[in-house]
Formats: sequence, C-alpha cells, structure tokens
Amino acid sequence: MSKLIRSRRSKVSLAALALAAVVGSLVVTGVGTASQGEGEEKPPIVQHMEKINRNYKLLRRSARRPGRLVAEGRRERYLGMIVDMQSHMLAAMHEEVPEIQKAPTEQREKLSIRFKKIQADLIKQLLDLEIALLEKDTEKVKTILSKMAELKETGHDEFVPN
Repeated sequence: MSKLIRSRRSKVSLAALALAAVVGSLVVTGVGTASQGEGEEKPPIVQHMEKINRNYKLLRRSARRPGRLVAEGRRERYLGMIVDMQSHMLAAMHEEVPEIQKAPTEQREKLSIRFKKIQADLIKQLLDLEIALLEKDTEKVKTILSKMAELKETGHDEFVPN
C-alpha cells in the first residue's frame, strides 16, 4: 500500500475517531438530550444550528480562494470545523423542533420524518465535504458547499419561522 493511501486512511480514521469522541461526549454530558434549562435563551436546536452556520459561512468564504482551503495548517483547521459541524448536526437531528411542536398533532410525525431526512442529507454532505478536503479537491468542496446551501434553504423554508 502506498504511503499516500495510508496517510489518507489515517486522516480519515482520525477524523472518524474525533467525531465519535465528540458525539460520545455530547451523550455523556447530555447535550442534545436534556430539555431547555433555566437561563437558556434559545432552544438547543437553535444553539446547534448557529454553531453549524458559523462554520459553514467560514468554509464558504474560504472556498472562494481555494488555495486557502488546502494550505498547510489551515486545512487541519477546516477539517476540525467540519467534524464540529457533523457532531452538532447529529445532535440537532434529535432535538425538538419548535415549528414541528406547533403543528397539528396529525402532521407532527410526517414533519419530523421530513426534518430528519434533511438533516441526514446534510450529514452525508458533511462527510463528503470532509473527504473532498482530505483529498484537496477544491472543486468538489465548492460543489458540496453549494448543495449544502440548497438543503439549508429547504430546511429553513420548512422549519424556521419567518
């Protein structure tokens, strides 16, 4: 096996381990499972989405200058941001969605399934984004970020109040 392939596998494995560790810590600390506590201004799902959105915007801006994405030192930072986004997306997927809770009872299950499908698609895009960045494929990174923008718009149109 070539050194490059082993190197890529190592990085993918490290990223997978990091994601598992973050998700594990979310479960252990109760993030994503506890109800809204006293003093919290925003529902947990909103907090997760804000963190995801902050990293998404930074990645999108950086993708305008592809050399930045793959520059030594920066790429590792962006990979860390993607892993962070993955863990927050997974946690958000299992939070209560205020707009779904406001819907008539007979529509909630259908809306909940729709929400989870959108989240699952975004998680898949984030995994593909991580691989594209590991491979230093900046065109694929741009394409994935565009697809994510479409999914984000769809989700916000359906589940975020105006």
